[in-house]
Amino acid sequence: EEYNVYCVLSYPQNNKKYISQVVSYGEQLFGDRFYPLTTFSPYEEYMGMLSKIDIAIFNNNRQQALGNIASLLFYGKKVFVNPMNGCLDYFLKMGAHLYSTNDLSKELILKEESKCFKIENQKNILKFYSDVSFTERWEKIFESEYEMETN
Repeated sequence: EEYNVYCVLSYPQNNKKYISQVVSYGEQLFGDRFYPLTTFSPYEEYMGMLSKIDIAIFNNNRQQALGNIASLLFYGKKVFVNPMNGCLDYFLKMGAHLYSTNDLSKELILKEESKCFKIENQKNILKFYSDVSFTERWEKIFESEYEMETN
């Protein structure tokens, strides 16, 4: 099977030993198909890389990668998130279509998603992260603060 594995390791900069171990193990498992990303890339370059990914697996057990997950869902990619990561529930409540790492299987990985799946994810991400949506949420926050001050 032809595939490449991209592993984002630019966040734990204070843990060079961990990065080295992951890179070594990734190269051992996947050879020249393993691409460790150990430094930050310019935004446009990074988004371009994310747009080319087909499947993303976030098996981290705490809330991380919110922006990466949102971007990948927007691009219509299949995303698996560990249920211990608060991002899974966050995006499911938003109406996004993504999967738990508990359901990770070869069949699900290979399953072709409908065009509707991709369009709905893009709409949900745009709706939730739009300027209008942010403005509405901030207005609610300021209104509730004002009401608390006047009571």
